[in-house]
Amino acid sequence: MEAVIKYGFQHLQLERIEALVEPANSASLKLLDKKGFKKEGLLRHYEFTCGKFDDLYMYSILRGDIVTTSRI
Repeated sequence: MEAVIKYGFQHLQLERIEALVEPANSASLKLLDKKGFKKEGLLRHYEFTCGKFDDLYMYSILRGDIVTTSRI
């Protein structure tokens, strides 16, 4: 994950990287927190899969977050 984030900001010149995660996926939520992503909110009934609507959390990390925290 660190290599992907670093590549995105340094080589692709991205300003923002987003992650959409199901609330029940605690391992992914923990990893995003550890890598400096910020929870932006809950997207209610955001996607329809397997015959039902699912909520997703939106997380993001900004280029400036990396510079100021040096988490990568």
